[in-house]
Amino acid sequence: MCSKMGAVTAAFAALWFVAVVGRVAHAEISADCSMIDPNTTIDDEKQRAHLQNYFSSSFLFTPMNPAPGAGARSQVGIELSLIPPLSCYERLVEFGGQLKTENTNLSPVLPRPRLTVALPDAGPVHMALEAGFIPPIPLPIGIITHLGAAFSAGGEVVNNFALGGRAHFSMTRVRADVATATTPGGPEYDDLSYFSGFGADFGASYRIIGKQHSWLTPYLWAGYGQTQTLFIVGDDLTLVQNTTYPWYGATITAGGELSLLDNQLLLGFDVMCAVPVYATLQFKIAYGF
Repeated sequence: MCSKMGAVTAAFAALWFVAVVGRVAHAEISADCSMIDPNTTIDDEKQRAHLQNYFSSSFLFTPMNPAPGAGARSQVGIELSLIPPLSCYERLVEFGGQLKTENTNLSPVLPRPRLTVALPDAGPVHMALEAGFIPPIPLPIGIITHLGAAFSAGGEVVNNFALGGRAHFSMTRVRADVATATTPGGPEYDDLSYFSGFGADFGASYRIIGKQHSWLTPYLWAGYGQTQTLFIVGDDLTLVQNTTYPWYGATITAGGELSLLDNQLLLGFDVMCAVPVYATLQFKIAYGF
């Protein structure tokens, strides 16, 4: 099991060239955002909080499985989440009395290996443990480490219709030159970003039986989530913590899982939303065992 997880991690780590909080320009508006008036007035604290909330929400360990029910199996695979680009005005912050835009739109996807282990049933209740991991592999933009974990339980209420609950937690550490040099041509230092997230969801799913041991299972999860962020500026070790405008609110995940080849090939697709700061499309391919 561990060897399969490691192989999936290594195979997809090479695809990832993403800076989750972006690089900072030298107190200037980027050329692609030239339409912005340099005299625009912004709430800098809210702008920076939005950037932290946006990217911390992208790491939430939200569900990508139906509610646990009959036929559920362990699986190992990879999840790919789209990272919607931020607009010029969303990336706008203030530095040294001048406006500048953060260079956040560096990657369109976030890959995350996932492992789900089906636990022994407790009567009619089916349970599972989930884990997601991004290893600290050095990338051109820095080192990103992530761990997500979840526990889910549920069962069939009527034939093929299941209800369940799920609790999840995640921790993310980013070491990269996010703030860049404070002066053009000056020395550059790595900065540290810490994201944590947790929440709980309640979901429903319905298994549609197909031919040759295949089925499609639409699912819907809704619940509560929350993130916390901390940023350490490498240039002067300043601590920046988003305590005034942290994100907390509703999470919604709606999609489906297609089971093929006698439940050995699992394909998933869903829409995930952390209301109102983040929304994305997620895709999954996994091996059931």
